Amino acid sequence: MLIRDLRHRAKKITAPLLAFIAFAYFSYHLIQGDHGLLSWRHLTQKLKSDKSTLAKIENEKAVLENKVKLLNPKSLDLDMLDERVRSMLNFHGDNDIVVVEN
Repeated sequence: MLIRDLRHRAKKITAPLLAFIAFAYFSYHLIQGDHGLLSWRHLTQKLKSDKSTLAKIENEKAVLENKVKLLNPKSLDLDMLDERVRSMLNFHGDNDIVVVEN
């Protein structure tokens, strides 16, 4: 009788126990998994950081493109040419104020 009663109880508890284990497994992976909520949050923060870095780099690119455009032989800007020559040769006059840009 005791064995039959244990089998009956085991059959009744098996399905809910398996359902709970499956629920716990999927809940864990929903939060901690490779495509879970924490990974999504981390990727969102990285995307914001990368977008700001991209904006800075695009701004620097535009500045450099403008300088290159001013040094183009077809449309040479004499002030820009003078600035580059003085910078590269480390040449300046007594009344000049030197501002070094990084």
